[in-house]
Amino acid sequence: GRVVKRVKEGSAADVAGVRPGERCLSMDGHELGALSDSQIALLNAGSDGSTCLLVLRRRGVSREITLTRTFFTAGAAGGDSCGLSEASFDASVHGGGGER
Repeated sequence: GRVVKRVKEGSAADVAGVRPGERCLSMDGHELGALSDSQIALLNAGSDGSTCLLVLRRRGVSREITLTRTFFTAGAAGGDSCGLSEASFDASVHGGGGER
């Protein structure tokens, strides 16, 4: 999985309670640990109103949440739909090691 570094205020992820420090294990059934930032950005993309299934882990407890994509623009970084942009993940967390 990948560690959530930040969540955009007002995004679907923020409203659903996704918090920095959580580990995002998968997005729409794709394990994130082996994916590049650009691959994660492609998974995150979607049409307004479509859904995104995340599997998250915080303090050893896993949970699934379904986010409804709403496109918005937030600052100079541009916009994304779930609030989990490629820059939102700690790039130092890669591969199969770590919490599952």
